[in-house]
Amino acid sequence: MSVSSDYSLSECARVTSAYESRFRVQEPNSSKRRIGVVALGHLSGRAIEEIADRSGPWVKLFVARERGLSAGKPTIQPELHLTHFDGAPITPEDLIRTVDAVILVASAHDVDSGVAQAIVDAGRPMRRSMMAVILSEQGHGDELRDNFTQLRPHMHMLVVTNESSYLDTLLTSFGV
Repeated sequence: MSVSSDYSLSECARVTSAYESRFRVQEPNSSKRRIGVVALGHLSGRAIEEIADRSGPWVKLFVARERGLSAGKPTIQPELHLTHFDGAPITPEDLIRTVDAVILVASAHDVDSGVAQAIVDAGRPMRRSMMAVILSEQGHGDELRDNFTQLRPHMHMLVVTNESSYLDTLLTSFGV
């Protein structure tokens, strides 16, 4: 059977030798992936609260907070800390050392590019996978576009969705 030129073959379909297929996934991971999920603001924090009781021990949930505010005014270099849902603070560097991949969760209102950049910078030397999920809402096109523009250059995968249940689906795809 021949394939007409109207169809394009995927890279997997073009593989014809063992050498070329060495990158193909042959079997699932022998151990579960450890995933860090970081809410970049208050609204996205509520979205990950919904998955907190369903996520297993392989998923660590955090909310990003900047420290270094004095009398409501930011200092020259605020220090970023992540707060675990149990209240324990952790730095981005410590989070990155304990996970295989990081998922940043943001809404149209709460992307702070400095916070996202600090997490990405911590993950870059250790070559961690960085993904972002932007939870969109009706009528927030400009804010959504701005957030997309801020996050896209730093992410391996960026998803815009109006369903917070997508986080469950994404975590399930990692086998956690």
